[in-house]
Amino acid sequence: MTFRSQTEPSPKASPAGEKITVRRVLGFIAASLWVIVPIAVFYIFHKPFSPGAWERISDALTHLSAAGAGERIRDALVDLSAAGWILWISVGIGRPFFRDREISTPERIAISGALGLGTLALLFLGTAWAGWMTRSAALVLCAGLTLLVSRPMLIGMVDFAKHAPRPPIEKGAFPLGLGFFLAGSLALSLGIALAPPAAWDALVYHFRIPQQILAGGSLSYAGDSLFREMPLSGEMLFTAAMGLTGRGETAAVLGWGTACLVLLGLTGTARRMGLRHTLLPAALLLSGDTLARSMGWGYVDWLSALFGFAALSVFSSREDPTRLVFAGILAGFAAGTKYTAGSLLGVLIFAVLSRKHPKESLRSLTILLAVFSLAFLPWIFRGMAFFGNPLPPILDAGPLAAQRMDFFTGRPLEGAWWMAAVTPLLQSTIGAYGAAPFAVTIGPLLLAFLPGALVARTGEPPAARLLLKLCWLSAIVFWAVCGVGGFFSELLVQPRLYLSLFPGIALLAAYGFEGLWRIRLRVVRLGAAAAVLGALVLAVQLAGFGQSWIASGVPGYLSGSQTRAEYLETNLGWHVRAAESARALPDGSRVLMLWEPRGFYCGQACSEDATIDRWYLLMRSGLTAEEIIAQWREEGWTHVLLFDTGAGFERASRSEYAEADWEELDRLQMELPVVERFGDGYTLYSLE
Repeated sequence: MTFRSQTEPSPKASPAGEKITVRRVLGFIAASLWVIVPIAVFYIFHKPFSPGAWERISDALTHLSAAGAGERIRDALVDLSAAGWILWISVGIGRPFFRDREISTPERIAISGALGLGTLALLFLGTAWAGWMTRSAALVLCAGLTLLVSRPMLIGMVDFAKHAPRPPIEKGAFPLGLGFFLAGSLALSLGIALAPPAAWDALVYHFRIPQQILAGGSLSYAGDSLFREMPLSGEMLFTAAMGLTGRGETAAVLGWGTACLVLLGLTGTARRMGLRHTLLPAALLLSGDTLARSMGWGYVDWLSALFGFAALSVFSSREDPTRLVFAGILAGFAAGTKYTAGSLLGVLIFAVLSRKHPKESLRSLTILLAVFSLAFLPWIFRGMAFFGNPLPPILDAGPLAAQRMDFFTGRPLEGAWWMAAVTPLLQSTIGAYGAAPFAVTIGPLLLAFLPGALVARTGEPPAARLLLKLCWLSAIVFWAVCGVGGFFSELLVQPRLYLSLFPGIALLAAYGFEGLWRIRLRVVRLGAAAAVLGALVLAVQLAGFGQSWIASGVPGYLSGSQTRAEYLETNLGWHVRAAESARALPDGSRVLMLWEPRGFYCGQACSEDATIDRWYLLMRSGLTAEEIIAQWREEGWTHVLLFDTGAGFERASRSEYAEADWEELDRLQMELPVVERFGDGYTLYSLE
């Protein structure tokens, strides 16, 4: 069941003879401005290439050699094999539960993978909860599951090879360009995944928590990070990946493979929608610089995107209770990955309530909420068992917990009233990675192509109309949650938190691109201009990605001409030397970090300041510097690692601190003997 967008004029139409009216001219101008202005504004705020990029590229390429390529190839094969092993098991687990022949094979693979990954995450959660989560346990579990799923998987592959219809090959420069863009983005992001982990959140908790679980064999690991209290489906999968090889790179490659499932599924859904360019939704999703790079960072956002895509695809394939059950489970899996990814449930609720028969809507809503709760229930139980409340850290009680959450979430967004109305426009045009408040570059194309989605088309069957409704609801819910979230915290307007909604938004933008071809004045088509602009944006995005990829040293590391330490120093500066020095302290040493949330490279001897609130909370407790030192010694800490740069940044930007707090820090530094200084970035102090 497909519908075809009419991107070409009807043979009976005569564009040259069309009557030009004021309404048609104004409509054409308005649509043209909507396409052109976001792209133009985007490049005012985003320079395609950073200053000095070509010099860094030249230097990196000059020193490139293949001296240690053999070792890097071996490591890459290990990471790819282990991550592929987990994905194979995941698709095998989900395959028996979803064999809907009404949807395409790429969609079925992605949906099966989503169901399998969500199930595996809960299985590894139970294993860690029982205290059995070791590297040996990960190997045994994966081996056992492989025996269960491989035979039917292989039989299915043989059957598919015999009877699979030949997919249509898109011809023309634009489809070729889309393919080149996707292939380049996938290759570059895979290179990042195969290099040593260097992305902020991965070092803070996505990889740090699995490292701690494997070190202790259970969920009962040391630390006071708020991140460990949140749902951790992605981290449980990363725990298994790291358990197989002992390498963070394996977890990053697993994250990359998860993103590939999303992109694969989108191509199938695009074909089911009848879109002319089936690669376009995937390309639009990666047209944002941050989303393309993050495929290799080892973040869990792409896992939530996979659950979001799978729920949308399942629910749109056919309206019946079985599909609703699958969609509810996937929404529960999304919430188990990240609380904010649970906004996917809002899309499904609105879709159910929009049905014409109230009784049917109520019954469907009951089913949806029941299965969602069932899929999320293990995380509620874990919260009760380990933290004393069902939704930690959101429901933590007590003045200190309240102060900590207020400090963590930050202030409400300045100008939230007016920004709520235009947040998606600002996110698309001025939002940039590392820049407040959006912290993500999603690119202008997801916004620029939307006018075409309003163009009326005929001949759409009910399933296609439902899919389009879900896409619109994804965009509307995203707009709403970002707008409302800004009233509570500036963190809640970051698009990355809601990546579970982005597959629907990407499909809507691709559908809009098709519609732009129907907006024309005589022989001038807006779709042609959109195609040229879109191709330019994708080309510039890929070129910018490539130059930063080379400048960061990824090809140097992968070729073996750069050591692991050299690569990490290029990307993390003094952090690596400070962490290695702390880890090399005598056995029994315990290092407390201040203003440094990244504990991954410091190992188990360190306790990171994961939410950068350790000093703030100490100051709220009324202790003096001398009393704090005495307390730390009593608790068994032997050293303090102070991130001087981080403290300076907080001092300049955090109004929550009082000047007396910083004066007390100065007194503490004078009281403690210095063990070692690392440039102007870190200082290691002794408490002994």
